[in-house]
Amino acid sequence: MFAFSRLPLSRPGEVLHIDDVAILGPDRVVIRDSDRRLLESFDSSGGDPKAIPFPSDPRQGISKLRGARDGGLWVLGHDGFFTLIDPSGRTLARWPNQVSRKSVSVRDFEPLADRGLAPLVNSRDTAPATLEIRGRDGTSGKSFTLPAPGEHAYIDVAIDPRGHAWLLDTDGVIRQADLRFAGGTADDWSVLESADLVAPAAIASDGAGFLHIMDTGRGAVVVLNRPGYEVGRYGEGDVPIEDSSNNDLPPSHHRRRLAVGESGLVSFSVDSQIAPIYAP
Repeated sequence: MFAFSRLPLSRPGEVLHIDDVAILGPDRVVIRDSDRRLLESFDSSGGDPKAIPFPSDPRQGISKLRGARDGGLWVLGHDGFFTLIDPSGRTLARWPNQVSRKSVSVRDFEPLADRGLAPLVNSRDTAPATLEIRGRDGTSGKSFTLPAPGEHAYIDVAIDPRGHAWLLDTDGVIRQADLRFAGGTADDWSVLESADLVAPAAIASDGAGFLHIMDTGRGAVVVLNRPGYEVGRYGEGDVPIEDSSNNDLPPSHHRRRLAVGESGLVSFSVDSQIAPIYAP
């Protein structure tokens, strides 16, 4: 079984509004604070926070953060560009979002083991949603057509270093596929059946191939192996329990943010104010 310990977030009183979290390298947590309009990294051992200079004006808007598997940080800006920066803020790669159109949107993206990216593309028209493979320089790779999620939309994607992928939709359904052997059609994907899950709200994978799921039905982050069996859980007391059938527990309007590093270091934000850090 996995066992995780909660680590203190350095100077949490100065964090005003957490919009996203990411893991940078083996031991640093990055937060995006929209009130102070900055990126800031925290040493998981409790050291002082460090500002990360961003090559463009953060006030123009940063949409999403993801830690690259080689220690960098991928940023998707509201200007429609994917930018890879190192911990000092130096630009390593930058290219335009090639699927930025009125009829489609990039809901999430995931760094790949070969230093590329896999944007999750939701379509607003009759076209199916897709998972697109992009090289580090933005060159197009394989495109995977996704099963129609009914009236819902995909909100999160996780891909482990071996190419096993998971998708989460707004109804809490998780689908999975092995991209190494996938033909690119909707038939590649199967629903992850697990009796251990109640209300999945966010997903992420670690370097060992385990899937971490923030479950607001259980009030914890649940860790599953590839067959879908629970091998651990953590975050009790930090992840709120939400029950749509109970009027005293209304669902939160804030997007759940979950980040897991290659070494298992974890951080998440559940109400735009809390970013606890856990380590195995």
